[in-house]
Parts: sequence; C-alpha cells; structure tokens
Amino acid sequence: MNYWLITPENAKELISEFSTPSGYAMSSIAFYGFLFAFIKNKSITTLLLICIALVGISRPYLAVHYIEDILLGWAIGLILIFIILKKLNTIIQIWNKIDCKTQSVALVFISCLTWLLTFAINGMEVSKQPLPFVGYLGFLFGVNIGYSLEIKNINFNPDSKLRLHKALRYFFTVLLVGIPVILLDELFENSWSNPTFTQHFLQYIGYAVTGFIGFYVAPYLMTKIRLIEKI
Repeated sequence: MNYWLITPENAKELISEFSTPSGYAMSSIAFYGFLFAFIKNKSITTLLLICIALVGISRPYLAVHYIEDILLGWAIGLILIFIILKKLNTIIQIWNKIDCKTQSVALVFISCLTWLLTFAINGMEVSKQPLPFVGYLGFLFGVNIGYSLEIKNINFNPDSKLRLHKALRYFFTVLLVGIPVILLDELFENSWSNPTFTQHFLQYIGYAVTGFIGFYVAPYLMTKIRLIEKI
C-alpha cells in the first residue's frame, strides 16, 4: 500500500485548491529560475533543476494535478521569470523609491484585492478559499517589512565569516522560520476543508510574522551571536 498517495476523501476536500495550471510547478520554476540566474555554479544549477523536476512529478503523483497542468505551470513560470529578470533593475529602482510604510500599505491593499477576487471566483464562500494562498500573501508582506528594516538597521554582509558560520546561519534561520510554519500547519490542520474569516486573517498574520522572522529577526540574532558581520 502506498501511504503517500492522496485518498479520494482528501481529493474531494482539496478540489477547490488545485486547478489548471499547477501553481506549485509555476512558482517552482519561477523561484528556482530566479536563483539560477544569479548563482553561477554547476552543482547548484543541477540541484535547482532536480528540485523543479521533483515538484512537477509530485503533483500528479499526489493526484492533485494532470500532466498538462504541470507543463502549463512550467510554461507560465518561464514567461514570468523572463519578464521579471528583464525588468528587474527598473522594478527595484521604482520600489526602492517608495518608503516602507507606503510599501506595506500597498501590499496589504494588493493582498485584500487578490483575496476578494478569489473570493468572488469561489462563489462568495469563504470555505472554498484556500488557506495556503492567504499564507503566501502574508509571507510576502512580512518579507517586505523585514527586508526594509534589515537594510536600514542591520545591512549584514552575507559573504562574511567562514563556511562553518554560514552553515550555522542557514541552520538557525531554517529553524526560526520552520517552527512557526509547522505550528501554523498544525493549528489549521483540521480547518483546511472549512476555514472561516478569522482563520484566514490569522493565517495571513501568522505567515507575515514568519516572513518578518526570516528577513529581520534571524539576521538580528546572527549579528548578536557574531555569526555574521554588518557591511
């Protein structure tokens, strides 16, 4: 018996969360493709390609997507990353001219607008709104605040210290970010099939805090225990 395959009961519960194209395939090739553009290392490149392939294979394996969903997701992801990389410097220049408070308000507005659009698409029923999607929006908000404050107050040098220090920084950062994510997943484990407005709000706030921890709290603690140096 294959314990990894999704059951028919779970498939019915998740039917409103997965569709064409595959969001996982699209985001994986966009994210890892972005890293690929900046990391010129054959070993890392191979690892990134393996990650993209594994994400794609996992979707039909778990019975949440068809093959064409994966292929379409990859195609859209490639188009997105091509556009982003081509306009990246312009986007960064425009975004950096906006103060942190205005950026935060803009992200909250975009989050609310996106949520309302998906709410309308899902028949104005909050129970059909996917909780993970809300978490992604919250995480993006937390990352923006954390990154802005990190640049202003810490501005650490990622190349500082020895490889051992870098490995320890990676381990502690994953730990600091991973614990809240695991706790959030456990908290909402029984609510995924029928979430409420309150749970959506808490999911957004929880993942915003997680993003903030990863981009500000973690670097702050690393400087305090001298695992990293400021520029």
